[in-house]
Amino acid sequence: MALSTISKLPYNERMLPNFPDVVEARGKINRAKIKTLVRSKAPMLGQIASHIVYEGATTDIIRDDGSAEETPMQQHSANIVIKVVPISEFTLEAVDHYLDEIAEQFAKSMSQAMHETISDAADKSGNVVDGQGQPISFDLLLEAFEKIQIDFNDDGTWSAPSIVVSPQQFERIMALDKSPEAADYKRKLDNLIEVKRAEYNRREANRVLAG
Repeated sequence: MALSTISKLPYNERMLPNFPDVVEARGKINRAKIKTLVRSKAPMLGQIASHIVYEGATTDIIRDDGSAEETPMQQHSANIVIKVVPISEFTLEAVDHYLDEIAEQFAKSMSQAMHETISDAADKSGNVVDGQGQPISFDLLLEAFEKIQIDFNDDGTWSAPSIVVSPQQFERIMALDKSPEAADYKRKLDNLIEVKRAEYNRREANRVLAG
């Protein structure tokens, strides 16, 4: 269509030319930005390994004891409204605002699904510590560590689990860390870690013999 023809069209019927390569390149940038923003808004998600499932509607988790559990796929989506504005006002800052809004929705949806999945797995395995409304304490933390499986790195250090708490619980943990009972808690935790180390070594030895 000639430029002279375009200029005669009503404003709402005029269209910019399409540049597929530019659209695809910008799409890749947008998707990368969204992934980065989601990880910054929900850091726990960034600690979880991921892989691409090319087909199928479910995937399986094979546990150390040989048991398998089917994990259904979950869909996450985000909806935004992009206002029609003059092209001069549709700046990179405006695009970043929309990307941030998308990432916020993804982070909330994916975080909720992650917490529900972890809670369901804990309920099924019995690895649940019920504080019955009492504030978080060293005893509850030790009970939680005792229930979970702990792995160790090649240098012998243990892989400390991540703990998701509310801001109020975080302040409580910080206060506990400065309390007189902290030294006794550390001693008990060190003893527990040695027990977990022995369990880990047995698991690794059995894995080697089985292989």
